[in-house]
Order: sequence, then C-alpha cells, then structure tokens
Amino acid sequence: MPHLPGTAGLYPVVEAVQRRLVVSPRTEEGRVYVRLTVSETGDIQDVRLLKGLNAAVDSAVLKAVHRLPRFEPGRQNRQPVKVSLMVPITVLRKYPRKLYFRKPYVKPLPVDPTVPDLSGLSPG
Repeated sequence: MPHLPGTAGLYPVVEAVQRRLVVSPRTEEGRVYVRLTVSETGDIQDVRLLKGLNAAVDSAVLKAVHRLPRFEPGRQNRQPVKVSLMVPITVLRKYPRKLYFRKPYVKPLPVDPTVPDLSGLSPG
C-alpha cells in the first residue's frame, strides 16, 4: 500500500490531511470521504469527493488533500503500481494535538530465573 514517507498505514494520511485542513470555527462537524489515486511515482491523481458535508468544508478538504507530500508508491512484486485509496476525514472545529496516537510496542524484558517471583505477596 502507498504511504507517506517515514510512516505506515492510513492513519498518518488522515492525520496529515487534518493538519492541513483550514475550516472556520463555526463549520459543520462530520465525516468526509475522499478517493484518491497514488501513481507509480507517488504523485496524487484523480482526487474525488465520495461523500461531503457542504461546499465550504468539501473544498477545504480537497485543498488539504492536494497539499499532501509525495507518497511512497504501492508495490506489487517489487514493482511500483498505481493504487486507489479511500480516505475518511473527520472534520472537527478544534483538533486534539494527536488524533491517532498509538503507544509504541515495547518488548517485555525476559524473566531472570535468579530473581524470586514476588507478585503473589500482599502489600503491608
């Protein structure tokens, strides 16, 4: 699947569109669906609005999509291919700092057999 440089998946694309989205504080909140095609070179082509809210929000979302950086193209059998994406954009009046924050996976430390297991002890 195509992705933004240094990221993986669709969430960074949604977050990048939302960071570039400029709407008025009195705008209608909701969800807008956009379909775009990422070419073999990573360029965005054929941007279409599948479902919108109103003309002002729809045009702001389309402008934000066109301002996205070049993608890493999708690959099939190690060859770059053209891929179509459907991106759901949630339009809010005010966005939290990180909309899609996931904690990084931390591999648990191995259990040392020389340390006794104290998990069964009661406090106090």
